Amino acid sequence: MNISIKRKRLHIQSNNLNEIESHQLIGWTPNYIKGYASMNLDIQALCNLLKQTSEKPKATEEIKTWYKQEIEKNKLALNQKRANLDNLNKELKEYQLEAVNYFLNVRNCIIGYDCGLGKSIIAINCIKAIKAYKTMIVCPSYLKYSWGEEIKKWCPKLTYTIINGTPAQREQQFKEHQEQNRIILIINYEQIRIKTKKNGKVIEINVHEYIQKTKFDLVIWDEAHRLKSRDSQISKGAYAINSKNRLMLTGTPITKNPGEIYSPLKILDRQRFTSYWTFVKYYCDVYEGFRDVLVIGHITKPKEFKELLNRYMIRKLKEDVAPELPDKVYINVPVHMNEKQTKYYNDALEEYLNPSGEIIESDVERFIRVCQIAQNPVILGGYDVSCVKDATINLIDDIGEKNIMVACTYIEMSKNLHQSIENKYPGRNVYLINSKVRNRHEIVEEFKKDDTAILITTIKCLAEGANLDCCDYIIYADIEWNCGVNLQFENRIHRMTSTRTKFYYFIIVQKTIHQYKHNKIMSEHQSAKSALGDSDSKIIRRIMEDFRKELS
Repeated sequence: MNISIKRKRLHIQSNNLNEIESHQLIGWTPNYIKGYASMNLDIQALCNLLKQTSEKPKATEEIKTWYKQEIEKNKLALNQKRANLDNLNKELKEYQLEAVNYFLNVRNCIIGYDCGLGKSIIAINCIKAIKAYKTMIVCPSYLKYSWGEEIKKWCPKLTYTIINGTPAQREQQFKEHQEQNRIILIINYEQIRIKTKKNGKVIEINVHEYIQKTKFDLVIWDEAHRLKSRDSQISKGAYAINSKNRLMLTGTPITKNPGEIYSPLKILDRQRFTSYWTFVKYYCDVYEGFRDVLVIGHITKPKEFKELLNRYMIRKLKEDVAPELPDKVYINVPVHMNEKQTKYYNDALEEYLNPSGEIIESDVERFIRVCQIAQNPVILGGYDVSCVKDATINLIDDIGEKNIMVACTYIEMSKNLHQSIENKYPGRNVYLINSKVRNRHEIVEEFKKDDTAILITTIKCLAEGANLDCCDYIIYADIEWNCGVNLQFENRIHRMTSTRTKFYYFIIVQKTIHQYKHNKIMSEHQSAKSALGDSDSKIIRRIMEDFRKELS
């Protein structure tokens, strides 16, 4: 066995991995041990122990014993740090204080708290705790002003600049930020891209000189799952940002496959995470798919994968910290298509099962087409005939003049519902949010001010960031294929501040693919498989194949 220390990093090489479990020890430094960074674990003591036990078959047990002793020995120091945080907000709950302490000991980490558990106030207190006078917050565009409001609410003394508007306006904002020596810079993810596409051509983007040259005390990545694609221009821009400390905030660290966590981990610790495929092949089932494309399957080493995440992430769900929260009530609303819509549906189903070849489409495209027609043929440019829309309006009548959200999957369906509901209720404010709408933050704020307003939205557009505790009712015209996204959206109205029961109505078109899709996705939703789920396309294909088997 060879043991060496290079750049404060312990490297172990052994011919017998079963003897030492060296994959758990490579890269051990104070930063990597169960989140207890800066605890000054005695690396030299570990080296000595390894030398003494290198010939013993049960060396692993002795190492584990040493590890536990060191952790216990340093817990006292960790608890003493709590007493030195007098400058933090007194309103912090115990689990929020735990997250701040975790950050203080790790400094480069992910706060993977569930939606609604107060990640913003945790981040603001992290700024205060380490006195990060040069901080940058990177978030989705529509959340920039929400961050400004959170800063004013929890720590008005923290000065900030929101970068927004035309290039000339942004340049002026950067200038003012530097001249006035403000503490926090708030930008959106698109402002760190290094390339973009315009009219099919790749265009180089010059990230602002201030971002390029500044060594920040802290960079906060809000909705950090946006960094999951390692090859995206946003992720490449994130790798280039220089910062002493990094804090990522996300309620869904992994939404589709385990490989998504690699890019955030690389941003946190570039020296350790150097090869994506080495990472996924070690922890996941990787196999060849269509056209020899490598597909990432499920985790093959769940225990080791969990231990790895524990070193970089603290994760808590609502039920862990607030069992007293009000209930969620799920109500299924079965509906049936009328004769005209049934004919459209049957024609589309026949084309899916026995394609004529007149329209060149893949199996998945034909399958989705049938799902869309079960909701409303207007999505595909057909007649406006929809049992889903009729049921939505009936439910709004039954609920009465209260805040109501109507959720759907497709843009055309959201536009059709918005127009129909607006015509039906001329005395009420009816708002629309989908991927084509830019002023989402302003719309959400207007909706929150009106006790009788109705908001129609696509699920993905409001699956992150917004606090809509004012609303107690969501009507689902459809649900997303990925149950992790559905859960994110669901938690927009079920927050830590919630005191009232929340009602979720699911409109289900009986004896159709719409019903089959709902049952399949909700079964995964209830069993919490979404945490390490698959991509949308893989989910669709799996449901499609199951549906075909049932028909046959």
